[in-house]
Amino acid sequence: MRLTTHDRAWYERRLDGFGASEAGPLLGVSPWKTPRQVVLDKARRIIPDPDAPERLRLRLGRDMEPILLEHLYETLVERHGSAPRPRTSSVLWRDPAHPFVTANVDGFIGDAMVELKTDEHGAGDWGPEDGDPARAMRPTYYLQVLHGLAATRKPRALVFVQVGFSTQLLYEVPRDDDRIDALVEVEAGMWARVEACRERLANDPDASLEDLLPPLEGDQLTEHLKRTFPRSTELVRSATAEQEVFVRELRDAKRAAVDAERRLSLAEAKVQDIIRDAAGLTSAEGQITWRQSKDRVDVAHELIAAAYLSLLRECRDRLSETDNPELLRRLSDEQLDAIRTLYTSTKPGSRVFNVPRAWTK
Repeated sequence: MRLTTHDRAWYERRLDGFGASEAGPLLGVSPWKTPRQVVLDKARRIIPDPDAPERLRLRLGRDMEPILLEHLYETLVERHGSAPRPRTSSVLWRDPAHPFVTANVDGFIGDAMVELKTDEHGAGDWGPEDGDPARAMRPTYYLQVLHGLAATRKPRALVFVQVGFSTQLLYEVPRDDDRIDALVEVEAGMWARVEACRERLANDPDASLEDLLPPLEGDQLTEHLKRTFPRSTELVRSATAEQEVFVRELRDAKRAAVDAERRLSLAEAKVQDIIRDAAGLTSAEGQITWRQSKDRVDVAHELIAAAYLSLLRECRDRLSETDNPELLRRLSDEQLDAIRTLYTSTKPGSRVFNVPRAWTK
């Protein structure tokens, strides 16, 4: 099996700054990584194992790069009549004004930085090529491009996307210095956290970094709390005066959510009444569909097991000692109950968060 194409030195060089693929996670718009994870990995100098097998999806994407670069060139020639030859890049680019902004890019064509993407299922929800790239591309990909432009100092980028086997998309992303400045400002704050963590770890490798890491928010915080406190005691705490502020925020947010849910339900009903027996509705805001899904077959496994157990007992009751004593022994109550235990498991209960009912009325 092929291993990753990067050696340990390559990964270690990337510890001296944030790479383009980390821009989205640092701003909290990545589905794969959180700001806290990025900062912690940099602080503790954690790198992927260079000897580990490369995941197939990443390997295929990497193998496709020279092919896509040539397809990009052909597309530009077809659309504009001519184009500079593309050139690959193996350099770790670094913004001189902000050394923590680094990037490995896929290549260049003329004055444009090139970013190549493969999307086997079209999961990226790619928008129109002539639309605003900030909206046509996933936020994490758009931020990756802005970060790359910051590191390479290029005036624009070409993003070439292979969707499945039949569709290719080309986006031109102009340099937006206002957005780049805002991105770099966030990354500067995150890099300051990395350096503060490293300084503390230099004095004490086992020191806690909790106060230096980016705070967890939303679902990330919820999942962290579930992992940290999976079980409850019987203690019910009393809120302090300072804590009452958060309780009131929860109450107000819960009431607002209930009101929004009611308005959503009413709005859906009104549009469904317009659609009626049609498959959907086309409007200036987009297409709404109301189609019937495929019938689902539900198998009542517990009832099947109970019926099967009853049938086995009925068969046993009709047997006599002389018919088949071995089978009769296997159908004893003890043996049948033992079968049940083989396929019975207990899952730990989960903590349920309840609020006063008055908040949701």
